[in-house]
Amino acid sequence: MAGIKKQNGPQQIHSRFYADGQEWKPCLVVMRKMFGNGNKRFMTAQSVQTGELYLNSQGRPMPWKAIPFSSIPPVESNE
Repeated sequence: MAGIKKQNGPQQIHSRFYADGQEWKPCLVVMRKMFGNGNKRFMTAQSVQTGELYLNSQGRPMPWKAIPFSSIPPVESNE
């Protein structure tokens, strides 16, 4: 029989990530290193609405843990 037979352990509630009035999801970025040879891989954020990466003031992708997220969705005004 198909389906869930039982659930082991407590269930995890995954919150959404909001910043700058948009919802963001994790994204892996592979970039050339600034100094030295090779590539650098790190997690950053990608907008759910537009697909753009979350960039810092220098125009480079910002690491996931350095982004100030909020779990409260932005308020949409219809003016």
